[in-house]
Amino acid sequence: MRTIAVVNQKGGAGKTTTSVQLAAGLAERGWRVVACDMDAQANLTGTLMGEAEQPKYAPTMYELLTGEASVDEVMAACRRCDLIPASRHNKRLSIIDAAIGDMPNKLYHLREALLAVAGRYDFAVIDTPPARDTLAYNALTAADGAVIPAEAAEYSLDGIADLADSIEMTRRYTNPDLAIIGILMTQHRGQTRVARGMAANASEMASALGTRVFPKPIREAAAIVESQARYTDIFDYAPESGVAGDYRSFVDEVVGFFKKGDEHAQ
Repeated sequence: MRTIAVVNQKGGAGKTTTSVQLAAGLAERGWRVVACDMDAQANLTGTLMGEAEQPKYAPTMYELLTGEASVDEVMAACRRCDLIPASRHNKRLSIIDAAIGDMPNKLYHLREALLAVAGRYDFAVIDTPPARDTLAYNALTAADGAVIPAEAAEYSLDGIADLADSIEMTRRYTNPDLAIIGILMTQHRGQTRVARGMAANASEMASALGTRVFPKPIREAAAIVESQARYTDIFDYAPESGVAGDYRSFVDEVVGFFKKGDEHAQ
């Protein structure tokens, strides 16, 4: 199983949207996928579960990380993939530091849980909070690779600079093999001066991180907002749209990254 953390330490960068489309796009390609919601806002959970009701007292990611429930006990089946959900009824994940802060292996909890089910899935996709905290470091420690979404705006690119230190710390202490798959430009507004300038800045940051910007940006599209309002992914809502094509290209690039790594390892 390949594990992908979708990370940016600034809000509004498109992490959850990217996570939804990546999980759905991999599943559309026939891969077995488990999605992991590590954001207390539970937006990934809401989108993937859709109209399905989440039992109020069902164990979630919080109970998994605290050791109160096993990965099998928290797993939920969604239409396209399986899900380790956050709670839609409370925001207990926001206080996870208080619950596991004294545990010596606190950064390895998600990694250990995913290892227990690795044989069932081809990919795990982790949505992360916009913070540098125990949740984010659990995701980076569990991941084989990181995808960094960035909206074509300065504040979103600032999040990439902040993230570089977290990746360095993760590689030094908990996950030396963590790779950066690439930077994904989202909400791209065509050939505007701002978009071109942000793309150039992103390329410079990617070079400094030893990675790249994905060749096809994700265009700004009303269909994405509309699909979110319907609690579904773009491949279900508007499969023939241009933005669905953008995300399919992104999914293929991610799969290609791991295939290339496997070839080099042989």
